[in-house]
Amino acid sequence: MKIRLCLAEKIALGLIILVALPYFFVLVAGVYFYNNALECFSVHQAAIDCLAEMRPFYFGLLGLWIGAVTISGVLVFIFFRDFVNPIEKLSEIASDIAAGKSRSIPYLKVKGKNEVARLYDAIRNMSDNLINNIKKLETANKFKSEFISIASHQLRTPLSAIKWLVEMLLENGPVLTAEQKETLQNIYKSNERLIALVTDLLNVGKLEAGEITARRELSNIENLIKSEIELCRAEAEMKNIKINLKLETDVKEILLDPLLFIQGVRNILDNAVIYSPENTKVDVNISAQNGNYVIAIHNDGPPIPEIEHDRLFTKFYRGLVAQRMKPEGSGLGLFIAKLAIESLGGAIWFDSPIHENSGVTFYISVPIDSRNQ
Repeated sequence: MKIRLCLAEKIALGLIILVALPYFFVLVAGVYFYNNALECFSVHQAAIDCLAEMRPFYFGLLGLWIGAVTISGVLVFIFFRDFVNPIEKLSEIASDIAAGKSRSIPYLKVKGKNEVARLYDAIRNMSDNLINNIKKLETANKFKSEFISIASHQLRTPLSAIKWLVEMLLENGPVLTAEQKETLQNIYKSNERLIALVTDLLNVGKLEAGEITARRELSNIENLIKSEIELCRAEAEMKNIKINLKLETDVKEILLDPLLFIQGVRNILDNAVIYSPENTKVDVNISAQNGNYVIAIHNDGPPIPEIEHDRLFTKFYRGLVAQRMKPEGSGLGLFIAKLAIESLGGAIWFDSPIHENSGVTFYISVPIDSRNQ
């Protein structure tokens, strides 16, 4: 019957052999030396003659010791080559895969098919398949982005024409009945939503492709935020929502791209108003923390379920609450905000305690000194 040892058993057995083998030879040699010494001195031989007779044994003992150390060294080399080094490589590879770093893994030169070799081959095959799938997804995503960009460009012209015609009919057209005006106004609103979606799609394509570069200029983020608050005020007043701005630090002019900054703030502020209950408030705080201006936008809306936290800033993703409260959303607002703020060297995140019923707070940070960004 063929006995197969698992990896742990092989390692334990190898360690026992490596430690015990030299001492085993020394023990055997010591017993032999002890017996010969007793026999030598029992016949009353002179000490010099006794030692002379045992000189070959000393050299034999030295040879045994050298041989034991050599064998142990060979076993140690084999042990590290076939077990320790591959395991270290596997650890590095697993860490790279976990960190999202895909790379081609070379074949492992190990004789035989032990557990380490089989595990290494399995992970190598998995990594190769992962790399191939990533390349396919990147190619598909590239084609998809190109299609969306082309389609969006083609849609912009007719949508603008529709907007112009509807505005002309409402302002300078013939006398319309109330029902006709309502129909045209609905067409206008739907067209505006389509224009906003096309604009978002174009912005996403440009940001992802790196076609939009930050054009930094001295800007005051307090003034930029105030202008966005004014734009949101009309919609907020329809729900009797008050928008408060609080400064916790002296705001100075900093170098940033005002258009990208506004794009990020606008999407967060719009969402804060949209998802706030009626007769509540939206608080906007500006503070300085660790060399950054941090803008905190808080509302009393429903908490974001924990299962949605990791996907909230992904493209086209919309949570269940968002779908219920704003069915016509595109799922691009937070994705665009994240790309825009990160292109300025900043960061965006949120806090939504599930059990405290304390609303949702989104944070935007931008570096105060952006000369090195």
